Amino acid sequence: MEAPSLTDITASILHNISDIDAAAWDRCADAAGVYNPFVRHKFLAALETSGSVSEATGWQPFHLNVAQDQQTIGVVPMYLKNHSQGEYVFDYAWAEAWHRAGGQYYPKLQVSVPFTPATGPRLLCDENHPEHTQLLLRACQQVATQAKVSSLHMTFMTEAQWQVAGTQGLLRRLDQQFHWHNPGYASFDDFLAALASKKRKNLRRERREALSNGIEIEWVTGAELSEAHWDAFYAFYLDTACSIKTIAARLDCSVSTVESYTNRGLLPQPKKRGTLVRWKWSEVQEMMDGLAEKEQEPQDP
Repeated sequence: MEAPSLTDITASILHNISDIDAAAWDRCADAAGVYNPFVRHKFLAALETSGSVSEATGWQPFHLNVAQDQQTIGVVPMYLKNHSQGEYVFDYAWAEAWHRAGGQYYPKLQVSVPFTPATGPRLLCDENHPEHTQLLLRACQQVATQAKVSSLHMTFMTEAQWQVAGTQGLLRRLDQQFHWHNPGYASFDDFLAALASKKRKNLRRERREALSNGIEIEWVTGAELSEAHWDAFYAFYLDTACSIKTIAARLDCSVSTVESYTNRGLLPQPKKRGTLVRWKWSEVQEMMDGLAEKEQEPQDP
């Protein structure tokens, strides 16, 4: 089937996924291949209505809607981003190189499902033909040019769409994931039985030590999760130890700037963990907030 050219269709940007009918979006999502819950309207809308995805969090919805005769024929979940967090693909080295060359890496366009490193279709066509996939790719490239962003990224695509993207001039990148598959273990003891004796003993010792201080583990799901659980989870997240590249990405600066700020006392000193050097994000955030407040204080004449 011959796909229409870009002159025969209209492409529009949706800054809120609610601007398109859920049935129209899902028709394209379902036609793109095997059922994938993460590219359906309901999942992406939940990310937006919860506030997880927004301009304030650095994930500004920039969804592409391609229509012919006012009928949607393809959609793309796309975001305008001012950082590289929540992608599970680490391009901090590219951002650093771009910065050193005098360029501005952010904002960039990201075609993906936020916070979800699961492979699936990204170019959603109501008729799953390579020609239509190419049409959506060309539309994405035109949007990137018109928006004057540094780059266009598409992550965790299906292999078929990844191949098509390569033919359209996009740089194809390979990475790897580790997946654990249960070959039929009915219990944790079954899993341990399949290990070598030394590993089995080490695992049992580590589990005993973890519980030796009176720690209790409670399994909480669904409606049992309360605001208190999420507040605690967020506090733990803020206390995560960060590498220098992560700090640079979160502060939207270069690695050398982080080093300079640390040496000048504008950032807290990192802690060494063996050969690793790590910052506590909560400490960095607290120090940056303090500097911002100081800048707002009235100065003596």
